[in-house]
Amino acid sequence: KEDEMISLMRYLLSEYQNIDYIKDDFIKLDTSIYLADIVVASYSLNELNKEQLFSCLDNMINMTNNYLLIVEPATKKDFERMKQIREYFISKGLYVVAPCLHNLNCPSSWCHFSTRINRSKIHRLVKEGSSPFEDEKFTYLCISKKIIENKSEQYRVLRHPLIHKGYIELEGCNSLGEIKQIKLSKKDKEKYKLAKKVNVGDLF
Repeated sequence: KEDEMISLMRYLLSEYQNIDYIKDDFIKLDTSIYLADIVVASYSLNELNKEQLFSCLDNMINMTNNYLLIVEPATKKDFERMKQIREYFISKGLYVVAPCLHNLNCPSSWCHFSTRINRSKIHRLVKEGSSPFEDEKFTYLCISKKIIENKSEQYRVLRHPLIHKGYIELEGCNSLGEIKQIKLSKKDKEKYKLAKKVNVGDLF
C-alpha cells in the first residue's frame, strides 16, 4: 500500500521539483533525521490504537519546525478522537491555529466541514454513482509550536448559513470558546452582504 501511495504522490506532484518521497513507519521512525516546516497527516490516524496514536503524535510534532495539520473523516467518533488529540497538544503547551480561534475547552459536540470534489469517470465507477461531484465531510486540526494570540472578533462558521427572507442565520465559534447563533438582516448592511457569501468553515 505504501508503494502505491508514493506512486500516486509522484503522479499528482509531478510538476514540482526537489520533493523527497520516503517510505517509513511514523510510530517507529527516527525523528531526528526528518525536519519540516509543516507535517500533514491525512485520513491515517484513525487506524491506530490509543498507544500508537500518542506515540505517532509525539513523533509528528517533533518532526516539524512549527505546524502540524491533521485531517480525519467527519464521523462523531473521529471528532471525539480529534478532541482528545487537541487536549493532548494543549496540555504539552502547544497552540491551536485552526479551526478553533482559542486554546480553551472545545464547546462543540461535532465540529466538521465539507468540500465539494469533482468525480472522475473512474471515481464514479468505484462509488457506483452518477453524480459528477460529491461533498466530502472532514474534521481537522492545525497545531503550532509558536504562540498564537487570537483576540479577533471573528467567528469560525460551523454550519452552512440559513438564508431566509430578509435575514441570514449563522452558527459560529469565537475566540472566547463560545458557540453563538448570529442573525443578520439587511439593516446590518456590509455584514449582511458578507454573510450571503460565506461557507461552512470560513472566518466571518
